[in-house]
Amino acid sequence: MAKTIDSIPVIERYRFIDDQLQRNQHPTREQLLNRLNRSYEVLRFNKKKVSKQTLDEDIEFMKNILGAPIEYKRAIPGYVYTKEYTLNYVVPASEEEKKYIRFAIDLLKQKKFNSILPFFDTALQKTLFGFTLFVENESLDQNFIDLQNDEAFNGLNNAGTDWLREIYDAIIEKQVLEIEYKRFENNKTTKHLISAYLIKEYNSKFYVIGHSNITDDFVILAFDRILKIYKTKKKYIKPKKNFNVKNHFSQYYGISSPYGKYPVLITLEVSNSYLPYIESRPIHKTQIIGEKNKKTNTTNVEINCFLSRDLESKLLSFGENVTVKSPKILVDRIKKRLEKVNANYK
Repeated sequence: MAKTIDSIPVIERYRFIDDQLQRNQHPTREQLLNRLNRSYEVLRFNKKKVSKQTLDEDIEFMKNILGAPIEYKRAIPGYVYTKEYTLNYVVPASEEEKKYIRFAIDLLKQKKFNSILPFFDTALQKTLFGFTLFVENESLDQNFIDLQNDEAFNGLNNAGTDWLREIYDAIIEKQVLEIEYKRFENNKTTKHLISAYLIKEYNSKFYVIGHSNITDDFVILAFDRILKIYKTKKKYIKPKKNFNVKNHFSQYYGISSPYGKYPVLITLEVSNSYLPYIESRPIHKTQIIGEKNKKTNTTNVEINCFLSRDLESKLLSFGENVTVKSPKILVDRIKKRLEKVNANYK
């Protein structure tokens, strides 16, 4: 369950305030606050109490945005509804607007758990709250964009922006796309039928990840190699039950197809002089820093992810500062690539 900075979700607070006023008991500010914090239904979220400021902001939001006819009557004293009212969360919007509100929410959720932006959480909940009834039979917990770089959209050209819109729409509408695609290494154009699941950014480049209706396997296509996109009426193949596409691909390093069926534990030996860089910019989200070895002047670092060529390239970019210790298959591949590099300079 999501929590606001005051621990109790904003949706629950609106519902509780509405319930108290519907009972026509004319609660004061202090009574509302005490009842809210003592209620069994809301205390299940967290022991931290709602503040007076938060309650005041909630009442103002209900009045100004949700149209609740709330007034404080000094003669009673207490809050009342001045006329009959039903709490309504629907904000009128066209189908096109709904899609792009959803798109904006997906982008907001990229920052949701960033420790330096905690106050965005309440604003995001309000956005999600007002948007809840736009989406039928679909959880907003799943988002369809995964950004590595906060400035990722700066790298999109006009064509890339068009692909972003078309592919995102296809994910929301569950439409199969026919994509004409041209790889960099040759001039051959290929066609793909894809049930798109996720838009992923890596190194300021955008990719679509989905299920190939032709090969019956995952496919990853770069935006900048797409020539044309057509919507089709083919059957959309949904991810398997309990399979979270974003979580699965979070175990990748980069975007290249992995070798091996499962993530593996990778041990690296990092020079202590270079360790601050690795600490400030983790190689992978699973990174664990070991104890420093004073004798060798190195520190063991572990990550757990799929092996891939992108990972090899990243490790090679560290030069003499990082040595791969295990697994053997990765050590051998790194050695072969270094041998080829050395041969180029003979």
